Amino acid sequence: MTRAPGLLVQLVDPPPAVEPVRVDVPAFVCVCERGPVDEPVRIGSWPQFGLVFGGFMPNGLGAYAVKAFFDQGGRVCWVVRVVAPEVLTDALAPQPVDRTTSRLGSVAGFVVGAAATVRQGDETHTYLVNAVDPSTSLVTWDRPLHPALDTGLGMDVATGAGQAGARLRGPGGVPGLDVEAASQGVWGDGVELVSSPGARFATVSRTGDVGSRAATPVHATAGLVVGDEVRVSQEGAGTVTVATAVVARVDHVDRVVWWDSLLPAVLDLTLPLALETSSTSLTVLERGSVVEMWPDLSFQPAHPRYAPGVVAASTRIRVVAVGTAAPVPARVRLTGGRDGTAALTVDDLVGDEVLGQRRGAASLAGTDELAVLAVPDLVGCPTPPVVHAPPPPPDPCGPCAVAESVPDRLEAVVVDAGARFETEDVVRAQRALVESCERHTERIVLLDPPCAERPPSLAALRAWAARFSSSYAVAVAPWLTVVDPRAVGRVRRLPASGHLAGMIAQTDALDGPWRTPANRSLTWAHGVDVDFTAEEHAIANEDGILVVRALPGRGLVPMGGRTLSADALWVFLAVRRTMIYLRRALRLHLAWTVFEPNGPQLARTVESAVATLLEQTWEEGGLVGAKAEDAYALQVDQSRAATGHFVLVVGVALARPAEFVTARVSRTDNRLEVAEMPEVVVRAGVAS
Repeated sequence: MTRAPGLLVQLVDPPPAVEPVRVDVPAFVCVCERGPVDEPVRIGSWPQFGLVFGGFMPNGLGAYAVKAFFDQGGRVCWVVRVVAPEVLTDALAPQPVDRTTSRLGSVAGFVVGAAATVRQGDETHTYLVNAVDPSTSLVTWDRPLHPALDTGLGMDVATGAGQAGARLRGPGGVPGLDVEAASQGVWGDGVELVSSPGARFATVSRTGDVGSRAATPVHATAGLVVGDEVRVSQEGAGTVTVATAVVARVDHVDRVVWWDSLLPAVLDLTLPLALETSSTSLTVLERGSVVEMWPDLSFQPAHPRYAPGVVAASTRIRVVAVGTAAPVPARVRLTGGRDGTAALTVDDLVGDEVLGQRRGAASLAGTDELAVLAVPDLVGCPTPPVVHAPPPPPDPCGPCAVAESVPDRLEAVVVDAGARFETEDVVRAQRALVESCERHTERIVLLDPPCAERPPSLAALRAWAARFSSSYAVAVAPWLTVVDPRAVGRVRRLPASGHLAGMIAQTDALDGPWRTPANRSLTWAHGVDVDFTAEEHAIANEDGILVVRALPGRGLVPMGGRTLSADALWVFLAVRRTMIYLRRALRLHLAWTVFEPNGPQLARTVESAVATLLEQTWEEGGLVGAKAEDAYALQVDQSRAATGHFVLVVGVALARPAEFVTARVSRTDNRLEVAEMPEVVVRAGVAS
């Protein structure tokens, strides 16, 4: 392209600056009261966690770990809820006459301490599994089957996680609306639904304008919309004739209503017709308190307030219209919810990234923001199942009785036992988590010691920690005790990973990832399982165990900052996390270079941007050195530029001025790679 002689000025957008990134965002893979399953959700506050995943529960540690994180100063985390998948089978007829046992088509997935739901027609009842006999496929229940269940007929039986449900019926008992809790869990058994008449609109036909059976002229149309179900009535000779019609079209100019089908012949079109719309309002209660109201719903699919579509925005329920009949006024309680904790396996918590089993921790494979991983329920102590008997019905003749609408039937609520894993299964799962973090290269995993009947000895902790060797693994011990929000005056033992994740976030916010997250007092922590002596602490520290100690006047304080690496170069947690920070910054902010022309201009631009990042890190204390050139060095390798390769060798002094850890940034025609190269030392621009 030719240009006239002279000065040409072009404004070109510069490449994006290399800005700091966050490496303090953890993910908790845990048991929660409610919420989506195996789906990472970003949580920005403790109240938001409560809205999505519910509150504290006896058979899960999710809420406890997340509260500990936010109480230490955590800002953002990811949460993945895990459950045992639902298992469906049938009870073969005829059933044992004792009614306390059932012969199932298969007992796979049924475990002692789990809740199971038995359904037969409209009857739904939940029982606790007391025994399982695989040889005879017999399951023993905690109480006899309900008298309404016919043991001479087949029944559907389900265990694992399940959603509570109920059915609202229309006039004459016809099915109207099937209701389910928004997610699995026994929390749904505390949900009630009240159906009541909604707003009404009434008008009359115009006697001076005779319509047809397909359309009716009326005095007013302002309250009518397509899909409205209208009660059409007519008085005559001491009787009232009633028909039902659905609005197909409304002409607001001529005030004419068109019907989706012809009006019946019993209506005399020469006489006045009374038109009245009807709607249904649904009120959702949880534990007796109103939490949602959905007014003026219709059950006609064409209506703009069609119930399933409108209620889809609910955080508590999901509804499916069985027909077009509106439910009659009623109050029902959802039943059949199951937590699915007793049958949990370590595979439910860990999944398998390699095989594509996106469950538990494996569902986080695509979450780039994640930098810390914790799975507290992997080591949780088992909790017993609980059966809450239904409250007795109120005495209508009592002197203090209050007339109120109550659900027709109340069922027992069964809470699953907590998950329990063998120590070898826990270690196998923890190794899988460590390997996952090593593959991703930008995450660390916080490992808690397995639960034991009594606090573990130092020898037991050392034996457990010795089974891992990785700079991406941090062992946190001992367990902590906290005041349990579920009961006044009661404490609960917790693994310390939630507290340490919060301490990491607090330290990063104040100082940066190059500062060890230790030597600060923990909040919402009131005791330790084991109070190590100074000598025991020294031994544990040498083994890479981060010990939480009770210090006079300071409370509980993490006193350690090592990884479980056998390589002296990576033994310190701050070194590993600083390198993760630099790797992530380079990867994210040099991605623009992939298709740039590979020449001197690219080399100068990249070198300048990376130098800015490293100098800022050095000024903030992340790199060691009296001068910037002592803290980092850069070298561009263009020896393979002809084949599309651009290599930048970055050396940084993470621990001591005399020692460098080296990163190699490689760019091909379509990919950017950042690799650690501890064997290469860069000094004054020379690699050796």
